[in-house]
Amino acid sequence: MLGLRLGEFGKGFVKGFAEEANEALKNDIQRINARVEKVADFRVKRAVEEQEERKKDLEDIEDALREAEGLFGKDDPRAASYAASLLKEQGSTSALRAFVNQVKGSDAYQRGESLTNYMQVMEKDMPTATRTEYAQAFLGAPKATPDYRLPEDAVTAGAGNLISALGFKPDVSGRIERETAEQMAAMGVGAPVTTEVTLPSAVFQKERWMLTNKTPTQRLEYINNQLANPENTSERIAELNGMREKALVAVSNTGNLQDQITVLETRLSTATEAEAEDIMTQIVEKKQVAALRAAQTSDNPMDMIDANIAIALRTAIKSGDYTEYRNLVEAKSKMGKEPTLTELIAEAREDLAMDVKNGKIVKGSPEYNAALAAILKDEKILKDMEPTKLLTSVWLRVGAT
Repeated sequence: MLGLRLGEFGKGFVKGFAEEANEALKNDIQRINARVEKVADFRVKRAVEEQEERKKDLEDIEDALREAEGLFGKDDPRAASYAASLLKEQGSTSALRAFVNQVKGSDAYQRGESLTNYMQVMEKDMPTATRTEYAQAFLGAPKATPDYRLPEDAVTAGAGNLISALGFKPDVSGRIERETAEQMAAMGVGAPVTTEVTLPSAVFQKERWMLTNKTPTQRLEYINNQLANPENTSERIAELNGMREKALVAVSNTGNLQDQITVLETRLSTATEAEAEDIMTQIVEKKQVAALRAAQTSDNPMDMIDANIAIALRTAIKSGDYTEYRNLVEAKSKMGKEPTLTELIAEAREDLAMDVKNGKIVKGSPEYNAALAAILKDEKILKDMEPTKLLTSVWLRVGAT
């Protein structure tokens, strides 16, 4: 075999080439190391940021759940589960907080009503967990750290090309994974805590709660409006009719006169012929009382007179005796006017006749005769005041002079 004979120039060339190749290899290795460090730093930074963001989100969810638990009382063992159900139903912490504030501002809550009575448990055995576990379940699984095990040319971005050309295959992706894990372990950044807990599905009975915050009359109005919905199913109509009956009883027991009249009018719309007569009588009586009470508080005294006349007329229609009604109408017609002598005489004769009829005065007695004499005297005065006689008297006096 022939040996390779190199002159000084050849030796120098080989030495220079070897040193240049060695330097290139070093640079390639440095590029690999720099690439690994850069990508690992980026991954660690992203992981830390995501964990911090997740931590803040969990704290926000727990705070919102804590506020919602307060709606159910301190001693309710299901408060956390009910609050988690509300969060699931509302869909976000902001919506849950708005709901909590709305409930706290309601009349029913301020009266001491607990939302526990308005939660319908859907599961046979509703799962129980801690507030933190429910927060983790609502937030869901954390985002995974990006996987950099891509094709090596995409991962290395050119680093390690020379080494690869020499037949070596540097595992840049593996080094990035190990470097990332080492940095995260050194920083105390571990895998995020997850949970297998699922959110419960207790349902908040919105309509029942809404009706609780209405007056009996407002509840009745709402139910009647719902009954008018043409899309109601037979089950919904049956449910609303049951709700309406309870509302009618509540209004009858607690409502004012006008509310009670509204109840009777509502019942009248569905009453049988036999029931209708009694209901109409009750409506009339309550309207009489309502009109009388309104008149009693009115600044106009004539309102009271009109109310009494209306009541007297209804009574007269039933009994057939219109005496009281006529007296009230006559009294009203005389109000504000000075009675004439004719009216006074007629009233005196009527009073005398009534006294005799009622046994207060005996006809022919001195008391009777005196009263009659006074009436006759007034009648003579009235007769002397007639225009023809008054004119004749004047002429006689003129002639005498």
